[in-house]
Amino acid sequence: MTTTPQALIDTLLAGLDRALGASYAAVLFGSVARGDYIDGVSDINVLIVLDDGTPTTLEKLHLPLMAWYDAGQMAPLLLTREEWHRASDVFPIEVVDLQDAHRLLRGADPVSTLTTNSVHLRLALEADLRGKLLRLRRGYVALHQDPIAMSRLLSSGSSQMALLFRALHRLVGRDIPREREAVIRGAAALAGFDAEAILAVDGHRGAGDWRASRAEYECYIGAVEIAVRFVDHLHVGAHA
Repeated sequence: MTTTPQALIDTLLAGLDRALGASYAAVLFGSVARGDYIDGVSDINVLIVLDDGTPTTLEKLHLPLMAWYDAGQMAPLLLTREEWHRASDVFPIEVVDLQDAHRLLRGADPVSTLTTNSVHLRLALEADLRGKLLRLRRGYVALHQDPIAMSRLLSSGSSQMALLFRALHRLVGRDIPREREAVIRGAAALAGFDAEAILAVDGHRGAGDWRASRAEYECYIGAVEIAVRFVDHLHVGAHA
C-alpha cells in the first residue's frame, strides 16, 4: 500500500515531538507545498529549525530521522534559529522559494520574516545555472550515445531548473506564477530562450519510459546557455 506524503509527514512530526517537545519549528516546502508532487519521483522537503545544534540535540533526532530515511525520504534541512536568520545571503534561492510556497508544520514561522538581497540572489542564481550548464556539458560528452542515460540526466534536473526559474522571476521583481509551465514560459520570455526546449523535458518528469533525443538534449543545453548569459549580464533592478 502506498503511503501518502501527509502520512509520512505526520509520522516524522510525531517522532520530532517526542524527541524535542516544542523546541523546534518545522516547515514543509517544495513540490508537496506547491501541489505538484509526483509519487515516486518528487521528494518531501522539510526545514527543521532547532534551538541549538549541540550533539545532545542531534542525538535526539536519531530515531525520527532514521525512520524518515528508511521511508526513502531525503534529509531535512537542519539549522539553528540563529543560523537560519543569517542564511538569506548564502541561501537566497532557497529562501525565496520557501517564502513563495511553504506550510508551517510546527512552531513559529521562521520563513516570513526573512528578506533577501537582490545582489546575493543574482550571484547565487548565476552560480547554480553555470553549475547546471557544466553538468549538462559533461553529460553530453559521456552520454550522447546513450538515450536512456541522457534522459535520466535531463529529467532528474527538472525540479532544480524550475526552482531556478522561479528565482529568476523574483530577481526581476515579478510575482512567481502558480503553474509550473507558466514559470518556464515566463523565464523564457525574460531571458530569450526557447521555452519549448525546457518544456519538452519537464513534461516528461516522472515518465520512466521517456527517451530524449540528441536534438532535445542539445536544445536544452542551448536554452540553459542563454539563461546563464542573461543572468550574468543582468543589472539588478533593470527589469523590476
